[in-house]
Amino acid sequence: MAAARYQVQVGGASYDVEIAEQDGQYLVRLGDRTLRVDLRRVPSDFLLSALAEAESIQALANLQGEAGTVVLRGVPIEVTVQDERAARLASLAGKSAHAAGMVTLKAPMPGLVVKVNVAAGEQVEKGAPLVVLQAMKMENELVAPRAGTVKQVQVQSGQTVEHGQVLVVLE
Repeated sequence: MAAARYQVQVGGASYDVEIAEQDGQYLVRLGDRTLRVDLRRVPSDFLLSALAEAESIQALANLQGEAGTVVLRGVPIEVTVQDERAARLASLAGKSAHAAGMVTLKAPMPGLVVKVNVAAGEQVEKGAPLVVLQAMKMENELVAPRAGTVKQVQVQSGQTVEHGQVLVVLE
């Protein structure tokens, strides 16, 4: 199989990724590094399990088209994936992937808010636990993607949320 090329944006960073299938696994090239990845979708709409260079990785992923959220080690990450052609067209059109300023923490999937750890006006550091969300019988601690001040908390413990619903806004 010929390798497919993608432009992947994670946070403010952009990566050129090349993926080829070989012997039921994927060869993923990122820069000058190539990883052999065995990827499996666990019987669920969101849970992925991968074995990459002998490291086991589980992630919750909810991608709609080119964009979505991946929760990895409790950190929700906004991701955009475009094939080489779509990325080229977007760059010609002058599209910007991310706005500066406020950061909105959204529910990466439907679930139940178990705990809210912050209140409006609080200062938080990058990685600080903001909300605990239960989804698919697992509790996921969603953390601050960067340091900032909590501008709004839009949920409370015991509340059911939908995918993409705003939980916390940081500035």
